[in-house]
Amino acid sequence: MESTEPRLVALDLDGTLLDPAGRVTARARATLGALRARGVVVVLATGRSPWSAAPIAQQLGLNGPQILMQGGLVADPVTGRVLRAMTMPHALVEEQLAFARERALTPILGFADVYRSQRLGPEVLELSWPTYGEGAHLEIVDSLDAVAGNGVIRTFLFTSPARHAAIAAEAALRFGERASITWGDQFGIELLAAAVTKGSALEWLAGQLGLGMDDVAAVGDGRNDLEMLATAGRSAAMSTAPAAVRAAAGMVVPPSAEEGAFAALSTWFPWLPAAAEEAA
Repeated sequence: MESTEPRLVALDLDGTLLDPAGRVTARARATLGALRARGVVVVLATGRSPWSAAPIAQQLGLNGPQILMQGGLVADPVTGRVLRAMTMPHALVEEQLAFARERALTPILGFADVYRSQRLGPEVLELSWPTYGEGAHLEIVDSLDAVAGNGVIRTFLFTSPARHAAIAAEAALRFGERASITWGDQFGIELLAAAVTKGSALEWLAGQLGLGMDDVAAVGDGRNDLEMLATAGRSAAMSTAPAAVRAAAGMVVPPSAEEGAFAALSTWFPWLPAAAEEAA
């Protein structure tokens, strides 16, 4: 590895590293394996929970800490070892639940090991979430207020695309700097502790490894990647990313269907295509 090359690479999953069907490709396995063989630290930076990210980390041969739950959790999803969990104050979660009730939204509280909800409304059941990997650890409880003080990392508020922009704006006005607000699509928003983002988690992890942000590269495609792309020394956004996300990145690459993430990696590591082909 050349001294001027990134020493830590953070990769979003859905819409970035995975193919359009959400699968790990042979090229991804070979490419990340070649990076790691040269001493580059590779981490996932995803909104997924530990149990949803674990199979992907295993397929990619990644061990150690990954950035999960939009940066609210830094943990090894395979072993369950938690390095950093940014939980929210009880009062803040209670206020988020009240916000949801006022707008007839379905809230789901995300913990390091489980999701909890009182019900799954039609707007959730119409999606694939309940049967998707994220819904694998879900408990239906009598009262979310009763568990709101027990280590909540994030609150999902499901919306329709038609209401998404209005709900996001209302949440920003209501919570200001007391909560971090993000989303991966137009079907909901997520609320986390103040200043918690993939970017802040990446900065923390780089510091734990003795690295500066000039040593870090990142690739992503969504609003939830904006801070990560803005803070990394080198960054790439998929061409499908929102305009603000593309503007925050150092380069724009083709979409996941065209394996654009590998174009970014090959720019930063010119030796990588040959090494990945040899490793395949």
